Amino acid sequence: MGKHFKTYVTILLCLICSVFQIKAVSNNDELIKKLEAQLIASEEANNIDSALEKAQQLINVLNQINDVQNWVNVVTTKAEMLRSIADLEKALETINQAEEKAEKHCKGPILARFYNRKASILFELKISTEALAYVLKSQAANLTYPDQGIEFSNLNLLGAIYRDAHDYNKATTVLQELNRKSFKSKDTSEYLLSCYNLALTFQKQNEFDSVLKYAFGYVHFTPELYNRQVGEHMYHCIAQAYEKLEKYDLAYQYLDTTHLYRLQTLEEMMQGRISEHRAKSQLTIQQLENERLIERNKSKQNQLYLML
Repeated sequence: MGKHFKTYVTILLCLICSVFQIKAVSNNDELIKKLEAQLIASEEANNIDSALEKAQQLINVLNQINDVQNWVNVVTTKAEMLRSIADLEKALETINQAEEKAEKHCKGPILARFYNRKASILFELKISTEALAYVLKSQAANLTYPDQGIEFSNLNLLGAIYRDAHDYNKATTVLQELNRKSFKSKDTSEYLLSCYNLALTFQKQNEFDSVLKYAFGYVHFTPELYNRQVGEHMYHCIAQAYEKLEKYDLAYQYLDTTHLYRLQTLEEMMQGRISEHRAKSQLTIQQLENERLIERNKSKQNQLYLML
């Protein structure tokens, strides 16, 4: 989950802390700066629970000082974090809380980002018609003060929506445009997503040479730059494409690679759980030791009292 969280919150999105300078007043200034720093630290440590907690605290403070634009942005960030861990119903509930204020008080990148993230949540909930409407709203809002990250994210969403609606011509046109633009601008995250979506789109059309082109476009990047589970999926698509092209040796080769990735992913998950268990056990041991020391000190104090 850690890599997934960092990928979709840090790279694909612009966290409020890195995009907008929070405007604080009077004695709230230090608290906001502290929460902002803690939110960044939690995100960088892949600690989703802590990040959600700090985001909510920041939301509360911004609401108290009536900083509506940044309040909308942090609510959007919290909703995106929930989406990144597949808590989609809660993500939709969260982002809906900001819609009225977003449309009344926000414009440009803040409003465009709000619409973009709501579209993403709706798309993953399979509410495609509404998702499309919010992508189009985001594109319109992004015209005022264009943000390239939002532009690319909208194109990826648009292509995926068209693909799932079986409108493959539109999907291919949009995604290939994004593929060219993101490669030229060296936006690795959106480039990889466009490769992924194009591979899936061409697979739906049984155009297996194109599947290979874009699936290889994804996996040729080092694993540190992409999501391992998606990389596993792309290797599986490569194996299936070679099977359909009757290149069975290559099909078996990449099927083995798929299984290797799956085993590595499971091993990483297991190691993560072991490390978490060790950390909790160490904390428990330390707590018990602290309690023992406290009791020993109390005993010494009682003995001294009796001697006096």
